Order: sequence, then structure tokens, then C-alpha cells
Amino acid sequence: MEDEMGVGEPMPGHLDRIVIEGLKKHNGYRGFFVTCKNEYVALANCNLNFGTFNAKPLLNIHDFVVLPEYRNLGIGKFLMEKITVFATDNGCSKLTLEVRNDNTKAKNLYRKSGFSEGDPPYLFWEKKL
Repeated sequence: MEDEMGVGEPMPGHLDRIVIEGLKKHNGYRGFFVTCKNEYVALANCNLNFGTFNAKPLLNIHDFVVLPEYRNLGIGKFLMEKITVFATDNGCSKLTLEVRNDNTKAKNLYRKSGFSEGDPPYLFWEKKL
């Protein structure tokens, strides 16, 4: 969350346990982690959904994070490859994700991993509740 491509500030202290408990209860949650020397250095929080257009599951990558000091080492590519293998092995029709328009580094990784803007291009909309 502290990254400039996040919200630019730390997660409020009271949310950490709430997030973990919420993810544990969410049936569609699929978490992917990368460790290096017994330290977590990357993660992807994903949600398994069902695509009605193909009548198959799809996997949405909601959070994709590599710690700054571990970037440009191939860890993001490695993590994306493992997510792709998981989705393929589980019969998913596609992977989806949202990315900030100004996050050039992430968009480059996603393009190298086979993602495209969509045809036609999609917009990510939200309604805060």
C-alpha cells in the first residue's frame, strides 16, 4: 500500500488482521507468494470467479506486489508464470487484472506475460460504498 502505485501510505494498523481473516473466509481467494532466503518478497492476491461467456472459471489478479529491492530480478515474471500454470491447470478461460494507467513498469511486465488491453479495450469502474 505504501508504494507510489498503491495509496502511498501504510495500511492502517487495525486492518492487517481483518484482511487476513477476510481472505481466509473468502472461498474464491487464491494467494501466491514468492520467498527468497526465508523472506516473503512478492505476492499476488487472486480471486477465482466464473465467466459466463465461456462457462468456465477465470482468475482475477487483484494485488500483484514485488518488494522494491527485489524488482528487475525476474521475480514478477516468475510469479506471473506460476499464476498462469495454476489457472491453466484449473481450467480457467482467462486471467484478468486491473492496472493503473500510469504504472508503466507493471504494464510492461503484464505485456511480456501475454496480457493485452482487451479487444475492445475495457475500463475499470468503481462505486465506493
